[in-house]
Amino acid sequence: MERIEQADGRRRIHIAGGTTLDADAVVMATGILPNLEFLEGSGIAIDHGIVVDEMLRSSAPDVYAAGDVAQGLELGTAASRVHAIQPTATDHGRIAAANMAGEEVRYSGSLTMNILAALGHEACSFGLWDGTGHDCTLVANRAGGIQRKYVWGGPDGDVLVGGALVGPTLAVSGTNDVGMLKGLVQTGVALGPWREYLEENPLDLRRVFVASGAAQELLKSTLLTGRVSTGGGFRFPKLAPVRTRKVHHAELVTGAPR
Repeated sequence: MERIEQADGRRRIHIAGGTTLDADAVVMATGILPNLEFLEGSGIAIDHGIVVDEMLRSSAPDVYAAGDVAQGLELGTAASRVHAIQPTATDHGRIAAANMAGEEVRYSGSLTMNILAALGHEACSFGLWDGTGHDCTLVANRAGGIQRKYVWGGPDGDVLVGGALVGPTLAVSGTNDVGMLKGLVQTGVALGPWREYLEENPLDLRRVFVASGAAQELLKSTLLTGRVSTGGGFRFPKLAPVRTRKVHHAELVTGAPR
């Protein structure tokens, strides 16, 4: 788009190449742009935001940045980006505060994500969801209004590095698929033969999430320590619950699909 001008009470949009479009209204989504003018002449390194390291430190001693203004590590890539989303701001704040208080904590990076709900439908995306340069699995169920995209990476091509889900609420968050897709992308667990299973059964994320061990990987780590967390155990060890394993347990949790 080159410019917008008034034309007979409407808006005329001029597009590169000489094309024009007339419209009653024009809506522009310009994204997030941090206010950085106050840092001019400060010597602090600035790109799209305030450049920070894995401890949320800027280039100036004892100056930290967090949230929408910080340009920090992105999970799953070597990129440094501004992630203007609430989960990143929360993580940044905790990491920066811990380091300012003298406890050295390093951040593994922010996961790209977006979730939108409207009119009984939901759309979500995580990680390298656009799929550029990666092998992708595409799913379209017109009868149910469901579309899915799984983006594959890793040395053996069996790691979900991104994905997107679109469809009725009951088919997306109603089945916990949003959280499970996020967990698979965030942990980067290798799915092995479960990749083939997911390609054949693209709506059965639950079985793949459990069998891959992604939940266990999520439980092992904590944001502030970066160390493996210890099990809480039971308040009354002698009264621990008895777990009865059914015949399908080994296949679902540890084994390969039939």
